[in-house]
Amino acid sequence: MKRLGICVLFCLALLQFLYSPLRADELATVTGYVTDPNGLRVAGAKIQATNVETNVSYYGESNGEGLYRVTGMPTASYRVVVQKTGFKTAVKQGLDLHVQDIVSLNFQLELGSVAESVTVAAEVSLVNTESGVVSTVVNREFVENLPINGRSFQTLISLSPGVVVAPANISDPGQFSVNGQRTSANYFTVDGVSANIGMQSLPSLGQTASGTAVGFGVTGGTNNLVSEDALQEFRIQTSTFAPENGRTPGAQVSIATRSGTNQFHGTAFEFLRNDKLDANDWFADRVGAAKAEERINDFGGVFGGPLVKDRTFFFVSYEGQRMRLPQFASSNVPAADSRQNASAALQPFLNAYPLPNGPEILVACDPATDSTCPASGQKPSGVATFNKSFSNPTSLDAGSVRIDHNLGSRLKIFGRYNYAPSVSKQRAGGGDSLNTLFLSEINTQTATAGATWSITPAIGNEFRFNYSRVVGKFSNQLDTFGGAVVPPDSILFPSPFTSANAHFSYEVIGSPLVQNSTWLVGQGADNLQRQFNVVDNVWLQKGLHSLKFGVDFRRLSPGYGPLSYGLSPEFSGMINADNGTPLATNLTTSLKSSIAFRNLGLFAQDTFRVKPRFALTYGLRWDMDFTPTTIDGPALPSVINFNDLATLDLAPAGAPIYQTRYTGFAPRVGAAYQLRTASGWETVLRGGFGIFYDLMSTEAGDALTNGAYPYGVNETITPGFPYDPSQIQPPAITKTSLANVGGFFVAVDPQLKQPRSYQWNATLEQSLGKQQALSLAYVGQVGRELLQQEFVLFPNPNIFAVQLERNGATSDYHSLQTQFQRRMSHGLQALVSYTFSHSIDDASSGSGGSSSNGFARGVSSNGNRGPSDFDIRHSLTMALAYELPSPGPRKSVVHKALAHWSLDNIFQVRSAPPVDVSDQSFFGVLGSAFSLVNIRPDVVPGQPLYVTQCQTIQPAPAGLTACPGGRGLNPAAFQDPPFDPNTFIPTRQGNLGRNALRGFGASQWDFAIRREFHIHGKESTRLQFRSEFFNILNHPNFASPNNAFDGLTTFGIPPSPQFGQSTQMLGRSLSSPVAGAGGFTSIFQIGGPRSVQFALKLLF
Repeated sequence: MKRLGICVLFCLALLQFLYSPLRADELATVTGYVTDPNGLRVAGAKIQATNVETNVSYYGESNGEGLYRVTGMPTASYRVVVQKTGFKTAVKQGLDLHVQDIVSLNFQLELGSVAESVTVAAEVSLVNTESGVVSTVVNREFVENLPINGRSFQTLISLSPGVVVAPANISDPGQFSVNGQRTSANYFTVDGVSANIGMQSLPSLGQTASGTAVGFGVTGGTNNLVSEDALQEFRIQTSTFAPENGRTPGAQVSIATRSGTNQFHGTAFEFLRNDKLDANDWFADRVGAAKAEERINDFGGVFGGPLVKDRTFFFVSYEGQRMRLPQFASSNVPAADSRQNASAALQPFLNAYPLPNGPEILVACDPATDSTCPASGQKPSGVATFNKSFSNPTSLDAGSVRIDHNLGSRLKIFGRYNYAPSVSKQRAGGGDSLNTLFLSEINTQTATAGATWSITPAIGNEFRFNYSRVVGKFSNQLDTFGGAVVPPDSILFPSPFTSANAHFSYEVIGSPLVQNSTWLVGQGADNLQRQFNVVDNVWLQKGLHSLKFGVDFRRLSPGYGPLSYGLSPEFSGMINADNGTPLATNLTTSLKSSIAFRNLGLFAQDTFRVKPRFALTYGLRWDMDFTPTTIDGPALPSVINFNDLATLDLAPAGAPIYQTRYTGFAPRVGAAYQLRTASGWETVLRGGFGIFYDLMSTEAGDALTNGAYPYGVNETITPGFPYDPSQIQPPAITKTSLANVGGFFVAVDPQLKQPRSYQWNATLEQSLGKQQALSLAYVGQVGRELLQQEFVLFPNPNIFAVQLERNGATSDYHSLQTQFQRRMSHGLQALVSYTFSHSIDDASSGSGGSSSNGFARGVSSNGNRGPSDFDIRHSLTMALAYELPSPGPRKSVVHKALAHWSLDNIFQVRSAPPVDVSDQSFFGVLGSAFSLVNIRPDVVPGQPLYVTQCQTIQPAPAGLTACPGGRGLNPAAFQDPPFDPNTFIPTRQGNLGRNALRGFGASQWDFAIRREFHIHGKESTRLQFRSEFFNILNHPNFASPNNAFDGLTTFGIPPSPQFGQSTQMLGRSLSSPVAGAGGFTSIFQIGGPRSVQFALKLLF
């Protein structure tokens, strides 16, 4: 039976390859009717669409219904010619096609000789008359003009309605939520093949294993995939896209790269930044810290042209980045008296921290109950502050070459190779000590080939193949920053281990006074991602039907390369670290492994031109996410008795982690009806509905985690500190059952199902003349059987902790979306989007890394239903490019001084995101094993939830001052939920709702002024000077308040002064705390201090 199923799948794939039209994401289509002077349809008319830059032509022919379709056309400007004996030749020129366009272009022929011609401009409406999809296109001219921070495409994504920029972290590296979908649900393609090839440079693969993460570089930008100047066009589809698109239910982001033309063209550029022109971080200013050094040099160029005119073309690109990115951080370090009073054996570990540059922090006490408490009610904590500005060096070198070749009039091929190594040296990454350096490296290589074959005027085929290889690795170093003394390897590792082949982590957790208080040294991980992606599509024009069929197969084979041995003493608070009293010590041994993930998507669709005014697109997609298999190393752990934790155990050897599902059938339908057809004032009503499936394997990479069974073992010991070398030898990986397995492991429900989403939209779109359009849309979606994790401590006597993966969550999203678009006309181009929306769910991610998503059986309840992590109610973005009029006669002094100036702007405004308060009291008592369990506190009746005065963090937490952002959370409004006094595990979830509170709204204006100088008076050779001002008004945007409530007074520990107030600017909170783990670097995010950039570009 199994072989029969495989045979059926093979035959289906083969049939689609032979007889179906397959899609390549970046190509466009022109369709329309050919009629005579009386409006009667003309059959047999020959259509030739010619790329005016390459002189390459694409052909079609009108059928018996007078309908033609020319497809497989790259983004460019075209001249379309229609010929039929007995009629004059009709020519329409200036037809600009964009990524994935389906453009309606009708021809009414005049009687006469074919030797005569009638030429007119191809005026195509901005409104979409062909499908029900919701999408946004940004062309190359707009991209080159706008002030795009970091020269990456993240800003372009945020210009679309329904898009929310969300914080990135190690477990959820995705940066965008689109229409209430998770940040892991977006799918990127470059030249028609998958760009979801990301690989983390961390000792855990997470979502990057299964191909849900985009292949960003170490700075989190797209520069390593496509340089901005090598971009041809960019499109983002956000709702009810056709069956040809899929694999994940989020946005479909299509990037098309540039190719050469019959003329030699190129660009050379240099972008510069320096801290002398920038504003300081708001929090650095607050404590009087100087600005850190900032240096950004972004340089490179592109060059393209013909190798053989009209036949073979080339295009090369290079972009280099050399950056020193400014940061400011506060930390807690051992106070001077704590270091002096420590034993000689402990002093090297305490002196590994920077020396304090602030006073010792005082904590509240009660003289009546504490004999060491002075009459003032405050006593020394043993902890002082160290605050410092610093810079993180980062580099990128991205180069690519593309060759296009025409093998005759019907077959066209291309190939593109891209290589982009990137390196970062990040201080205090992941919230560690300010003298801990994270050395991260991501090297990206991609090779793509494609062919477009017009078999007949009515039948064609598109083929794409890609191989990608991404390396992600990191290590930690300690340096002498701030007066720290680096301890020798001999006191950290047992022989024969050193920092060159092992890892040491001095972890201080749980207590409130542990900000940036863990230091690390040693080797971390050396991971690898490899992708094979084959896409083949066939199209067929039959009467009024445009049929399309396709197959998309992807194979990923991530290689997990963790540290071989790790040692982590874990202290509950700095005071215990000063005393050498660890809560526990974790010994870790890990194994390398490689897993294969395979996805297959098949589709069939039809665009039915029911009437000239009415187009209907419908079809079926079949998505399969096959069970991951082992290539090398241990197999992914599969379990039995998943729903009975008391008897949970490993399944027999060879059992799959879950069963492959073959039920992912996704019907979709979209329609477009022209209510009004007056040229320039078209009115279109569009709508669509569809089912979309997500990957079952999204979180399978969580099993590939340092020390997690069976890829390693994590043993806990409790000796004194420092250790005897015999006590800290690497634990052996010998266990074959769950009995006494140290650490934790990931258990996936053997009956796991494909998460699914139902999406719909209704859109009214109105042309406002030839160059403008306005749309108003209702967009909704519901998610069902979404992935959710449960973290359970001590589920049975044999297991210390288990992370359960199941279909446990749902989501609902509703929105009103409006967009105004204007092509460049009379010097003005604009794109304005507004979204009013509400998103609710049980979990906003399938991982346990987001604090609001933790769900602990026996601790939490089904009260997790609440606003999504990315529930931004109001969002407004505006992009405007304006070319100032050139005054005076062309040769006058006034004209020469004031001609060719332009002003470019991006405005972003959004309302406040949710804040989910996490009670971390139990983390400090039970240790880091409890870190994945999110417990919310109880609300204290009668106390206000918000305050305007917050505790001062420096020099002591005794006083009050205005909260950053004008508001903070009230610590007195929360308390610990009831807990078992013997185990300290809460007996129920707190009664504060999930994501019940709100942070701060944000707004930013990015502005650029540029001037072009035409060299020798030529339009084709220009020197452009640009000045760009990101957050030109230096408006402070604050991160959400610190959500880590430490109700540790229950355990005799004072609460944290940081709780409830913002401690960093918004830009830093949006960026992943560790470079190479997803998320754009903070200086390029919205919400940082003003940053000024100058640029010179030579265009020829």
